[in-house]
Amino acid sequence: MERETVTKDPISTTVLGEDPLTVETRLGGLVSDPTPADVLYVRNNLGIPALGNEWTVELAGSSQPARLSPSDIFDRLPRHDLTMVLQCAGNGRSHLPEAVPGVQWDLGGMACVEWSGVRLADLVAAHGGP
Repeated sequence: MERETVTKDPISTTVLGEDPLTVETRLGGLVSDPTPADVLYVRNNLGIPALGNEWTVELAGSSQPARLSPSDIFDRLPRHDLTMVLQCAGNGRSHLPEAVPGVQWDLGGMACVEWSGVRLADLVAAHGGP
């Protein structure tokens, strides 16, 4: 399986690291809500995984433990949407009075993002509760 590639707008982003990939959004890229995907910052501790639709997740600790595919989760449970600010804990690190280890973010490790998915509480409830 091929690894997913990440394509970013080179005018609105700055690559801070290649391995693992770390990309900062320049100020001009933060003018839209939500932040467009091609300018959204990227923060990785490891390489980008090769994932297809074959992955599963194991639900343990519920009264009906299960191994679930994406369709088991996303096709059967209600979807919820949420818009929020996402920010890397190291955002602004390059402005600290003393240097600290880690990616030297300017102020582009943040964005306004839209999340969509299934709530964990709904997933557990659908499998008999805790």
